[in-house]
Amino acid sequence: MSFFYLITSTVAVLGVIYIWLRLIRFLPLPAFLRWLMVALFLIASQNMLILRKLVVSPLPDEVINNIGLAAGAIQAFELTLIGLCGFCDVALLAVWLGRRVVLPLFPDIRPTSFRVRSSQRGLRTRACVLALLGLLVLGAGVHGALRDPIVRRQTLPIAGLPVELEGVRLALLADLHIGAGLDGAWLERVVAATNAQRADAVVIAGDVVDGTVARLYDQVKYLGELKAPHGVFLISGNHEYYSGYRDWMAAFTRMGLTVLNNEHRALRINGQNLVIAGVPDDAA
Repeated sequence: MSFFYLITSTVAVLGVIYIWLRLIRFLPLPAFLRWLMVALFLIASQNMLILRKLVVSPLPDEVINNIGLAAGAIQAFELTLIGLCGFCDVALLAVWLGRRVVLPLFPDIRPTSFRVRSSQRGLRTRACVLALLGLLVLGAGVHGALRDPIVRRQTLPIAGLPVELEGVRLALLADLHIGAGLDGAWLERVVAATNAQRADAVVIAGDVVDGTVARLYDQVKYLGELKAPHGVFLISGNHEYYSGYRDWMAAFTRMGLTVLNNEHRALRINGQNLVIAGVPDDAA
């Protein structure tokens, strides 16, 4: 296990312990359900390691997709609860400081204005409210992750840009993660939406796949339908290394994509050079 995974895994486990202490143990649920939540959060907190094993396993695609989607959703719920508990604790700290610092300075303010409920009933109520709010946030997040992406247009002001390059349009795709809950039908719609933008060039900024070429090629091949007058370029992300880097770079090349591995290309547009450079992930 790399140092990176050691750190992230440790932080993830500490996060589960934190929400157990601040939320889960106060939920009005049977003990086995509370411990089941802890177990699921602990497993999902290692989502990255689980995914690395799944993408090269012989399990059917549908099973891998469903496991990946479930683990990701549970991990997202865990992170949401950590954030909500953290926000709540910061607010309580502010109230505590108010009682300790503000009251002595302003004796006319009654202490009841800064009352903090710490009874068991209050803790249970707070836990239920935060858990329900976390579920609402999770539902919105999952919906946003699985729907077709929204096209966002961004104007980039660049000092000294030659006037001939004014108005050049680049389309950027990133973190498609085909194979971890998203499939070829979804990607086909993304490709169609990208082509509709009529960009001068398309850049794919890594983390395209979660799985081997043998398992996912037929789903990822739609990238070969991307069209742009000055080309379609791809830079690898860390997930390409988990999924078989050399095989995928060869597959992307067969699809007609230009793979940039510590390389660049100079695009000649209106008599000026526009340079696109690709730097691979640190995992390289």
